[in-house]
Amino acid sequence: MDNRRLLTFLTAARLGSLSRAAEALYVTQSTVTTRINELERELNCQLFIREARGVTLTEAGRVFVRYAQRALQSWEEGRAAVASLHSGIRGDLRIMACHVPATYDLPALLRGTPLVTDARRIHIQTRSSKRIFRDMLQGSVDVGFVHVRFRHPDLETEVVAETPLVAVASPQRAKRPALDPYEVLFFFEEELEDALLAQSVCHQFGLTPASAVGLSDMAALKAFVKQGFGIGIVPRATVADEIAQGTLLEMELEGTSSLPKQITCLVVRKEAMEGESGALVRQFVDNVRRYYERKGTLPRAAEGAPSDGVATDGAPVPADRSRRGQA
Repeated sequence: MDNRRLLTFLTAARLGSLSRAAEALYVTQSTVTTRINELERELNCQLFIREARGVTLTEAGRVFVRYAQRALQSWEEGRAAVASLHSGIRGDLRIMACHVPATYDLPALLRGTPLVTDARRIHIQTRSSKRIFRDMLQGSVDVGFVHVRFRHPDLETEVVAETPLVAVASPQRAKRPALDPYEVLFFFEEELEDALLAQSVCHQFGLTPASAVGLSDMAALKAFVKQGFGIGIVPRATVADEIAQGTLLEMELEGTSSLPKQITCLVVRKEAMEGESGALVRQFVDNVRRYYERKGTLPRAAEGAPSDGVATDGAPVPADRSRRGQA
């Protein structure tokens, strides 16, 4: 089975449109249509219902999604394993990531990759964006995953994901759609590293920035929200299980449909790509890009784009949120 067909199918399923899938994959719409038709013939079933407004999955399409995802993941894991085997890649890879990418992306990204072998060792630590930036400039980290864009001559920075934020509350609190003037909005502390994000959300809800409370522990944040102390503004992935279990409910409040997105940036120390472990670092960076492209969170305009945040004194500066679409 052609992996391009699987990728095209998953992209069209995610975007709900063949034309948008063509744009995302940088191919013509006729190419997308051909790949989908070939896949349907191979499976002997219809995967999409074509409508004027786009496409929706049939029952067979919904069933096939998870198998297509597994197949692509297995292919990438096998490709990476074979490439590593024959390349003779050796050395240490030092990764430092914020909580969200460390918890929800790195395990999937590194699936099937031994962290320790005779030839190489992969070190992983979790820290804040500012700490990661500092340690990278000191040369103790090769690759970082952060939530604030940086610009520095020694680093390469690119946005690899824009994660939707959702407003969640306890089932009892969710019954009241109106916001209290003194409503508390709980943010995960990593989100507050980009101060404009919290300010933007408070402004949308007609609240003052004093309503924002940052907690450094996600479990504590969820506990406060479950007890009805306020509303949590968090990346969707961090509360997917609680929403499925019904212990937290997604709030439909005025302004939530346009909540800003939390960015995840891949930061690479340039010297690390040329040193003793350079081949290992470059291979990992390539795998990261493929992972986020497959996941569908890679902003088109951000691919290979430089950072918007400017640091003239070695300190990270959040990017202007009004330019996010250009990042």
